[in-house]
Amino acid sequence: LAIPAEVRYHVQRMPVSQGKLTLGYRTNTAYRDDDYAALLFYNGVLGGFPHSKLFQNIREKASLAYYTFSRLEKHKGIQLIGSGIEVENHERVMEIIMEQVKSIKKGEISAEEMENTRRALINQFKIVADNPYSMLNLNLDGLLGGKDEGLDYYLRKLAEIEVDDVVAVADKVYLDTIYFLRAGEEVKA
Repeated sequence: LAIPAEVRYHVQRMPVSQGKLTLGYRTNTAYRDDDYAALLFYNGVLGGFPHSKLFQNIREKASLAYYTFSRLEKHKGIQLIGSGIEVENHERVMEIIMEQVKSIKKGEISAEEMENTRRALINQFKIVADNPYSMLNLNLDGLLGGKDEGLDYYLRKLAEIEVDDVVAVADKVYLDTIYFLRAGEEVKA
């Protein structure tokens, strides 16, 4: 597996029973940006839900992970992709992750993936409306992010997102850091 030279790669050893692989991506899109809803979609298609590409390809088809996910740090423009894996599978899992990111950048997103992601994201936002604490967090995100649009704005934006929007936001995403926690004694530098 060829890892670009500019990507930071850190391996840590600890007495653990399974490896933990985390890939950190710079999204170049944050909560305040107009294409943040498209980034939510990108994350959802990639690894945010059980129907997503990472879950289906790493866990279900290849059976290489105990868990796998992607999540956004919305105000920092960071996406984290994580998997709990057997140590010997870490290169193959990284390959699959990178393949799935590349497939989205090429627009290889099915109508079913789009619709499942749209439904899941809209449901997440509708659940926010039923919980005062979640509404408080949404409003706080707006204040912190400098974009206080509210729930209706996101419901409308999510209903409008198309594959081209997801591809455009995916094109701004790049791999920054790979962290791999594996079994063994930690080596002191």
